[in-house]
Amino acid sequence: FALHVALLLFHILGAGAGYLLPAWLGGHCIESRTVAIEVSMKSAAFAFVLAVLHFEDFDVRIPAAVDCIWCPLFAAALGAFWRTKSAGLEAGAWVAEYKP
Repeated sequence: FALHVALLLFHILGAGAGYLLPAWLGGHCIESRTVAIEVSMKSAAFAFVLAVLHFEDFDVRIPAAVDCIWCPLFAAALGAFWRTKSAGLEAGAWVAEYKP
């Protein structure tokens, strides 16, 4: 149970940082949401590969393997939640107005 809570908190913190940093730097809400999902998705498979390559103990691989399950579930839930919330513009309309 503690492992699941730790992994969920890890993704919440990652998504929060991924959302707040671009917003703080002046990014559009849609950009912030995209970065939040990307940041919360990046680590699971990479952590598992590193655990397999560098550790012989199978117990080291368990958190990364469990995270491979939580990672897409969290990102899908975050995307579904944000789909119901307005980003201030109609979907796709911000692309025409976007000037980097």
